Amino acid sequence: MNTPSNKVFQKVAEQITNNSTGWIGEVPGNKDHLIKGQTFIANEEGDLRAIKVFSNMVVKKSHVSITLHKFDTQNESWGQVLGASSVELKNTDAGKWVSFDIPGPHLNKGQAYGFRIDALDSYIGVGEACASSKQPVFKTGKEWQFTNKNPEGDSFSYISLAFKVEVAA
Repeated sequence: MNTPSNKVFQKVAEQITNNSTGWIGEVPGNKDHLIKGQTFIANEEGDLRAIKVFSNMVVKKSHVSITLHKFDTQNESWGQVLGASSVELKNTDAGKWVSFDIPGPHLNKGQAYGFRIDALDSYIGVGEACASSKQPVFKTGKEWQFTNKNPEGDSFSYISLAFKVEVAA
């Protein structure tokens, strides 16, 4: 995708520590289909350009999708889908930042959002950071895990995906 050269992109949220692997999709030996999510608060305003997630492991070619949602921090509930994207990952994508281009949705400074990432026909490992509940690595959001048996999901304040959210300023 070509972008105009006069556009400036800036990060509105990021957590780049990667000391663990979170599994997404149909993991062998697990009966549940796993979906990961991450919430964040936008520290700037702008039109979303991309969400990047660090890929630790890609077992085989896989279609991976991401959806962006508004997030209600008070009720810890996910709102409607604001944008979506998908990419096809290969083994050679392991150990790299994977960009999901989602041009369009406007992010407001101070507003909470979340994204969900799913491997549709395989499983992948994504980078995440593990810390402790007393000293979380990412203080303005939580990692989430959803399964077919638990579509409402569970959140974890001491774990965060490795991610970057970029907007056009």
